[in-house]
Amino acid sequence: MKTHTVEQYQEFLQHSLLIDQTRIVDRILNPDTYADYMNNIENNEYFNINLSTGRLSGTLHLIEEMQSDIENVLISKEAKASVTSPGNELNALQLDINRLKHDLNLIENAISSRRYIFSWLLVPYWLSKELTIMGEVVFECLGSFYWGITSISGEDAFSSVLLELSKEIKPSN
Repeated sequence: MKTHTVEQYQEFLQHSLLIDQTRIVDRILNPDTYADYMNNIENNEYFNINLSTGRLSGTLHLIEEMQSDIENVLISKEAKASVTSPGNELNALQLDINRLKHDLNLIENAISSRRYIFSWLLVPYWLSKELTIMGEVVFECLGSFYWGITSISGEDAFSSVLLELSKEIKPSN
């Protein structure tokens, strides 16, 4: 890593207030109180769906965006099919329409899985919003925001996420 990039990353970390809060969050999410706080966790559920165009993996927000896109394409193709005379083009359109309907059905019936949280870090409000946009798990409780670390290695590891964020934004003092 270049010296300038390292300096930017270190400056970013100084403003990010990353403090391990795993124990306190585990107490808050104790099975006795767990249900009360589940609605305060963003991006906790993850989907893996095998669509006709390939595998779609992501949080509910991404899945909903894809569903909306497919619905728009389906409406367009159905409108085009209604004015197309019988033949090869109509047959191709009908195949596309059937494929899109099948994909929508898969999305609507998809079952999510809970993401395993390795640890929770206390983060400032501004960072929680950026992490949520990036699809990271964020828990809000009693005015505090906690980032749920879901990967300890690879490109989704917390250091990689922070490095990517530090390149995109610069916190204001």
